[in-house]
Amino acid sequence: MLLAFIDEANPEPNNQSSAESRFLVFGALLVPASICMELNEEIETIREENGFGRNDPLKFAVTEKPTLSLSQFVELLG
Repeated sequence: MLLAFIDEANPEPNNQSSAESRFLVFGALLVPASICMELNEEIETIREENGFGRNDPLKFAVTEKPTLSLSQFVELLG
């Protein structure tokens, strides 16, 4: 079995009535269920080593903690 992790992005502010900003972008990652626990443990290790708390979002947003520059964040993701 595969598990799908899906995320979407919209422009901010989200004005779907505007022709210039009406779009949908999404990405998905398919992961075999058999490796999910191992993957979770590895992600938790990366989070801890880089100052992310257990509830900190693991995505880039300049308004969220921990404070990383875009280049630091991209380097972290490898």
